[in-house]
Amino acid sequence: MDNDSCISIEANEEATLTLDIKVTDADGNEVVPTVASWALTNREGVVINGRSDVSITPATTMRVNIAGDDLIIEDSTNEREYRLFTVKADRGDVNEPETIETPFWVKNLKNIT
Repeated sequence: MDNDSCISIEANEEATLTLDIKVTDADGNEVVPTVASWALTNREGVVINGRSDVSITPATTMRVNIAGDDLIIEDSTNEREYRLFTVKADRGDVNEPETIETPFWVKNLKNIT
């Protein structure tokens, strides 16, 4: 089974996808990061809609809405397209910043037959 078949999140093109992010320490306890940002890329790592190093207000739960041109279809012949939502959060400890990656699909509504 390839990794693509394990992706369970699917958003409709040009709709809205809301993601809640929680950062944890080494013991699994939720922490408020000192700094957090996100990026959105396609399968080749190309940034979508200029969404690179977008700041997030640090909180226990950080909510990000990905919408409109963030969920645009790049190739109209594709039934769906891969996206990778990546969060980098500095937990304020001596460890490296945490990286959280969430892959998802964007469904091409104009290509439904």
